[in-house]
Amino acid sequence: MIGRQRNRPAVPPTTTRRIVNEPRPPALRKVIPFTLLAAVICALAFAKVWLALEAYDLGYELRELRDRQSALEKEKEELILKIESLRRLDRVEELASRDAGLVYPPPDQVVILGASPAPDTDELAPEPLEGGGE
Repeated sequence: MIGRQRNRPAVPPTTTRRIVNEPRPPALRKVIPFTLLAAVICALAFAKVWLALEAYDLGYELRELRDRQSALEKEKEELILKIESLRRLDRVEELASRDAGLVYPPPDQVVILGASPAPDTDELAPEPLEGGGE
């Protein structure tokens, strides 16, 4: 038996597949750059439309804010005029006499205060007590 080989049934060898980087067909190689270019153009068009809409929205918001600012400035001017009219002395005098019943005092009750000279320091000294401790 030496030198003799046994007859084994023939088993087909297992095939292993290798991943081979096969070159792409020429038609596919031409399509990929155009597809990428079309995608970039679509993205740029989308960005341009989006930015235009944002500019439109911001312009609308700016217009609203300017309208509100002018309305507030007008209201401020009206309030200033109202304050000035409420502070008018003749109006205050009329309200005081009509609503509060205030009247002008007689001339003998009017005291006009004015700036007086500084008092003498001798006048401010306390007077000694009579029959004091001396």
